Amino acid sequence: MLFAGHLGGTGEPSSLELVRRHFPDLDDPDAETRQTKEDHRYTEHLVAGILEHIEELDEVIEEASSEWRTARMAAIDLNILRMGAYELLYEQGVPVAVVMDEAVSLAGRYGQDRSAAFVNGVLDRVKTLISQQNDEPSAAPVDGLEHS
Repeated sequence: MLFAGHLGGTGEPSSLELVRRHFPDLDDPDAETRQTKEDHRYTEHLVAGILEHIEELDEVIEEASSEWRTARMAAIDLNILRMGAYELLYEQGVPVAVVMDEAVSLAGRYGQDRSAAFVNGVLDRVKTLISQQNDEPSAAPVDGLEHS
């Protein structure tokens, strides 16, 4: 949904509108859905959080990817990185190993041949930057990590 929203131009539905369309009325007994209300709430929460912090996430991703600008990244890879970086920065209840595994799995499934390795490397660096920021409170903040 982030990917579809990323590619859509003006007049296209936003990512949040796509989330809402994807999940039919979960209270409707005739609605055929495999998603639960919890899935719906978390998906909407995740997309809203990413959109709210997208500039910060892109700064962190660029810092972690050193030679890659977000504008040059494949849209699938970039949106998987945004999701992973958001979860690493803001969803402390989600284990780091789960964030990494899910992101790499999504990149392997939907990305290009080297996407899984690229996403793994960038998110590992994001994880390291967050750890360094948290371990050194007197150090100058890494771009986008001022909230820690």
